[in-house]
Amino acid sequence: MQKIIGEKITFQSLLLFVSLFSPEILKAQKQTTFYLTPHIGIEYPISKFENKALNPPIVSGSYTPLTDKWGIALAVDFKNKWNLDFGFERGNLGRGVKFNGGRRSFTSTIVRRGYFNISKPFKLVEIRKKKHAYLDALLKINKEYAYWAVFDINFLGGLSYGYIPPSNPNSGGLSLNGSKNTRPIFKINRYGIGAHAGIYFQFYKNNKKRLKLGITYQRGLKKRLFANWKTSINGIEQPEFQTFSRDSMLAIYVAYPIKLFSIKEKGTIKGL
Repeated sequence: MQKIIGEKITFQSLLLFVSLFSPEILKAQKQTTFYLTPHIGIEYPISKFENKALNPPIVSGSYTPLTDKWGIALAVDFKNKWNLDFGFERGNLGRGVKFNGGRRSFTSTIVRRGYFNISKPFKLVEIRKKKHAYLDALLKINKEYAYWAVFDINFLGGLSYGYIPPSNPNSGGLSLNGSKNTRPIFKINRYGIGAHAGIYFQFYKNNKKRLKLGITYQRGLKKRLFANWKTSINGIEQPEFQTFSRDSMLAIYVAYPIKLFSIKEKGTIKGL
């Protein structure tokens, strides 16, 4: 009961932070532009051993494969000085182990995250492509340039609130070479908060936002998923060991901002 109350208080604090600071940022800027930004990518969920010294000799390490992530966000651009994102995404929790000989045991657990980001452009980069270089040199006229790419580099930070939907992760096991079997038993904390940071590259064409490429790292603030592994070899039970996940992960993603409307300096609204 105390854990549930603590989670509610922490989540309410997040909402209070957003409600207090978002209006102030809106007032501070002369123009805001709103975008709907879908994204898709891959993430590497991170899991760890509770006590590596208890692992049986057949276990060589933790293992989680790359998984998909996708979502959508409402993004607010304050005159290209600050950006806010309020979004939802679907990802996965890490849970799995590696055995000697290259065998692996893993399953996936879905996690749904609501998140809040604040980011700031750091530097605008222009990669130029010279046009008609030889003709310019021959005629001694001014050089003309086109651009291979124009993008700015942005740093971001934020919080997420994750939820693990009901499922049956304890069903089944895995047979390895007919002689080794694993039977993980799971315990789940369904709600939890994570803090994340990252960098992304916002590309432009004709002074309009186009593709966005980014990388983020998230650290879960508490343990979310525990797995107690029971392993047997030729029917002989091996020492039990435990792994856990905090909903920590490293992700690479691509997004595309779709402009909704802009609020100009004098309060006028301009659509697409």
